[in-house]
Amino acid sequence: MNRSHFRFIYLLAIEDVVRSPLIHSQAFPLLRHLARNTGWDPILASAYPLPNYWRFRYQRQQLKTILAADSITQDMLPIAFLTRHFHIPACLLPWYKMQARAAASVLARRHNPRLIHARSYPAALLGLYLKQRTRAPLILDARSLYIQEGEVVAEGGKGVMFGPKDVAAWKQEEARLMAASDAITVVSQPMADILAQAYPQAADKIHTIPIAARAPDWSALHDWRQRMRQRLGFGSDTRVLVYLGSWFEPDLVLPIVERLHRLRPDIQWALLLLVAHAPAGMEEVVSARLNRTIPVHHLSAPHQEVQSYLAAADLAILPQAKGLHLTHPAYRQRARSVLSIKFTEYLAAGLPVLAARNWAGAAADIVAKEDVGAVYDDLSDVALRAWVERWRAEAEAMRKRAWLYARHTFHPDVVFGRYQALYDHLTS
Repeated sequence: MNRSHFRFIYLLAIEDVVRSPLIHSQAFPLLRHLARNTGWDPILASAYPLPNYWRFRYQRQQLKTILAADSITQDMLPIAFLTRHFHIPACLLPWYKMQARAAASVLARRHNPRLIHARSYPAALLGLYLKQRTRAPLILDARSLYIQEGEVVAEGGKGVMFGPKDVAAWKQEEARLMAASDAITVVSQPMADILAQAYPQAADKIHTIPIAARAPDWSALHDWRQRMRQRLGFGSDTRVLVYLGSWFEPDLVLPIVERLHRLRPDIQWALLLLVAHAPAGMEEVVSARLNRTIPVHHLSAPHQEVQSYLAAADLAILPQAKGLHLTHPAYRQRARSVLSIKFTEYLAAGLPVLAARNWAGAAADIVAKEDVGAVYDDLSDVALRAWVERWRAEAEAMRKRAWLYARHTFHPDVVFGRYQALYDHLTS
């Protein structure tokens, strides 16, 4: 096949393409990789909620110019989206599908793509209508268990959004997408297993491709560590716990901090919070919650600087969840499958991880198998204290193992190469 002027379309829906750090760190580098290494014509198309389309009109134009410099075409189509949540309830699904069909007609006329990569279930509905018009292969990039998250996830200020009618409606759409997609990509093997069990006829189409994370050279991490620890005032004997996130929920993160301090009060612990959206005075609130026994530092750093600050830490936290929903089958599936970007960035920064299996099961599997941390909700106090002793004795070796695993598994060259191989297979 002649690959010159090969039009590849990457579809987003509802997500904030202008401001989302995840889109900027995941989607844009993949498109730049394709433009640089294949000679294809990558197109970033987004069904963008109308309020944001108008509100960020200047930022949209700036982004279009930036992407054009990398030979990436941007095409944003406004949609009247009637909820601020990413999870579309059944009552609004027909309205969204009507607009998705219209958007697909526009994209087909403008671009006539030869391959469609749809990020998320809502984007895949748009992708399905686009496939019907162009006959181009469709990739459903599931990213996460969309339905299960809608049923049970209540984090970062979000309420539980899906009731029984919503779940039933989306199960129908999921079955259509599984049948119609030419490939389904997921971020973890447990997620692949869950979908393959639910849709055995689609099992051969499911591909596990993890989230990419920039993995710097070991020498760069070493330099960052020295510089950032000095800047933040961490002494050589201080052991820094770090939590990275868009928001901070004390009841999830602080119990493991309190537990470590209780088990080993002789260690000079400190807590570093790299939290993007946090109320003023959060350091004081968290310090008071910890009875001022542990120094607390809060930073809100640009995404491109996050790894340099992570390098200053010693242990990273993937917190343990709480609540009545923990026994819900949908929550258990969701927790079993989670492999978050914060986990990949922790390892890429050479950080062993204290992971909770009941919140991030796929990450916990890696932590246990690769010996790059501890699955702390599986450990008694005696076992956790013993692990802390071993970690202190093997800290540098464990840091190196974490970094090497990220380098071999999550490095953009590795992840984008796997996508490239899938694209070539679908279009050969």
